[in-house]
Formats: sequence, structure tokens, C-alpha cells
Amino acid sequence: MANQLKSRFNFICEIRDSPWKEGQPKVRQTPPNKLEVYFKSQKGFLLALTLLTSAKTEGQLTKAANLIKEFLDMNG
Repeated sequence: MANQLKSRFNFICEIRDSPWKEGQPKVRQTPPNKLEVYFKSQKGFLLALTLLTSAKTEGQLTKAANLIKEFLDMNG
């Protein structure tokens, strides 16, 4: 999934593993440029990634979060 995200979205600068946190939304924004992504893998594992983005404004980060959420909804 990390490779799919990185190849699809050029605003992702770095991807890191994160610990799973129960009850988190699919995509959580942490200004100025970080997204925490929580999802279930195709094999049923609960996964979490931290995406460092090129966002410089809150609007850019929100747009990035919405694109990632749409991608997860279509591929989850």
C-alpha cells in the first residue's frame, strides 16, 4: 500500500510506519504537512502510516487528506 500511495500521489515526500491507534479516523491531519493514515489491509491486518507531504498551507493539507481518503475508500 505504501508503494501504491507514493507512486500515485506526488505530494507524498516520505512514508513511515506508525503504531495502530484504535478509534482513529481513516486520515488524520497534523499541520503543517503530516497525515496519519489508518486502514485495513487486503489480508485483514490493521495498518497505520505517517505520510509527510509537501503541503505548506492548511488548505493543501486538507486537499491531500481528501485525496488519500478517496483512494482508501476505493481500494479498501
